[in-house]
Amino acid sequence: MRCHPQTVTTWDEEQELWEHQGHRLTVGSLKRTLDDLERRFVSRGPTFVDDLPVTVTLYEGNNRVALMPTEIGLAGTGDAPEDLAITVMPA
Repeated sequence: MRCHPQTVTTWDEEQELWEHQGHRLTVGSLKRTLDDLERRFVSRGPTFVDDLPVTVTLYEGNNRVALMPTEIGLAGTGDAPEDLAITVMPA
């Protein structure tokens, strides 16, 4: 497991793949974003995108604090999930 710095210092518009513009992130939009990412880096080989570590960052003013995903699960009641939940902890 890779360790990540507490504060993410490199970030610019070109790195943004999806942004909340009044619409929640859905599984479908995440899948489309990842498909676009694979097409963008196809020249780097078939597993380049698959091998990228996933972090979650918390935006705090001018800083983004890195969080480490620890679990992916379904949230909701009964047999009808309402959300795909990603649980995180400080990196």
